[in-house]
Amino acid sequence: MPRTRRVPAAFLSIKTQFDNIGDALINRELCRLVSDRADTWVDFSRAPVAFERAMSVANLPHVATFRSFGFVKLILEMVKQRLAGRPCYFFLNPGGLGGHQLSFKRRASASVYNTLLALLSVLGVRICLIGISVDPVYGFDLAIMKIRRNLLHAFAVRDSLTSRYVESVGMPADELVPDLSFNLYGSAPPDRPTASKAIAFSFRFDGKADEEAVRRHIGRILSAYGSDYEYLFVAQVNRDAPGIQRIHDDALRQGFRSRMIACTDDIGHLCAIYANCIAIYSNRLHALLAAAYSGAVPYALVAKGRQPKIEGLFRDLGLEHLLLFIDDEDAALTAATNFDRQRLIDEHYRLNAYFDTLLGAPLS
Repeated sequence: MPRTRRVPAAFLSIKTQFDNIGDALINRELCRLVSDRADTWVDFSRAPVAFERAMSVANLPHVATFRSFGFVKLILEMVKQRLAGRPCYFFLNPGGLGGHQLSFKRRASASVYNTLLALLSVLGVRICLIGISVDPVYGFDLAIMKIRRNLLHAFAVRDSLTSRYVESVGMPADELVPDLSFNLYGSAPPDRPTASKAIAFSFRFDGKADEEAVRRHIGRILSAYGSDYEYLFVAQVNRDAPGIQRIHDDALRQGFRSRMIACTDDIGHLCAIYANCIAIYSNRLHALLAAAYSGAVPYALVAKGRQPKIEGLFRDLGLEHLLLFIDDEDAALTAATNFDRQRLIDEHYRLNAYFDTLLGAPLS
């Protein structure tokens, strides 16, 4: 790693939802954004090998990954780099926070972690939490979150709803930045077959949508497109697979050409799957964004009020015409044939501009 100038030193310790390829995507793009601008150490000791493989960052320039001695080794490296006079940044894991009450064990763990972050902050390590959304949090859990907020050097959220919420509970964000997955748009999308004739579906049912309502709408979509298309039912998270399998089986029984695809650990393969599609219907944010990157029209099929972050993001991006509501039985389901991809590319540039401000210009 270069040491010829005061290049920042950055640190990540990966602990997230390991069965969710969307989390692999945003952690990978965070690592790419950071390592473009800083020497970067990544601790994978708390992550499965498959998740490390999905992120695939070990061969990036300016990146060192390790498992042995894990988090302790990461902390010691931070101390070493700070004592050498380098500016040090510790990036906490991005993604969704809140929405459920913490167990006593997790509260205790979060409180101990806050103490460790406070000690690092005293040492001069800059704690950063970038690219998150926050669902409502209450009581002691909110107090823990507020303490952590006060330790942060940088606190940037990914949607306007979260920005308003954290402001309302007294822990305002420094910045509203695009979702980390928009960094994908800095690279060329996968090649698209000249005659793409597939439609993708990817859904979560963990309180975000009623399965029967989703099945009814998918039935309408299948009828609208007809038998000329192939239908791909994609599980990006392991727990989504049973529900998606049932919907896939419905399509098979109706005589449609369809495939069930589970892809939870290979981002490149996921994007290649979506490159075969002219459209995706989904209530998973990173299914929509990965498919849009790959050239598919992203239809957000959501229950009103159940996924306000997706609603807000699509409105912020000028994609209101691609918002479809499960509650609306009369909604037109195939109206749009394209979308403004440049608007999404602009989010890539905006995201990179934020990291330029935070860490400095990219390394040569």
